Amino acid sequence: MDDYVLISALNQYDYCPHRCYLIHVERVFIHNEHTVAGSIEHAQVDSGEATKRGELQQFRSVWLHSNRYKLFGKADLIEEAGSTGGQPQIYPVEYKHGRRGEWENDRLQLCAQALCLEDMLNLVEPIQSGYLYYARTARREEVRLDDELRQ
Repeated sequence: MDDYVLISALNQYDYCPHRCYLIHVERVFIHNEHTVAGSIEHAQVDSGEATKRGELQQFRSVWLHSNRYKLFGKADLIEEAGSTGGQPQIYPVEYKHGRRGEWENDRLQLCAQALCLEDMLNLVEPIQSGYLYYARTARREEVRLDDELRQ
């Protein structure tokens, strides 16, 4: 898997290629108050716990991969809300420390998670959307996984 790309590295690269290089090649990362707060907030979602609320099933800290796209990484949360037409309604939810904004790198990371899910589950229809959850506002933002984002 040496030629596979870590999903979180896509996020880092889109945000700042130099930062991505420092983190993933040089292995240099210095924590600050924001990264520490984000780690604390991720504690529950990183538990690996599975829960069920009615028809909604939630799977936390799920490892994903795609042989087709040569991607791998961990999704914070995968939700499955029953099925329609024989295909599960399944989608990723990515947790972020800050507040909602126009962060293309976060949408890119979420889309890569969906691509991995589609590949792993051999889904016939693409996953239409996923969600970004912003801890500071405790709200979700729906992200449409359109053709432009998938490219």
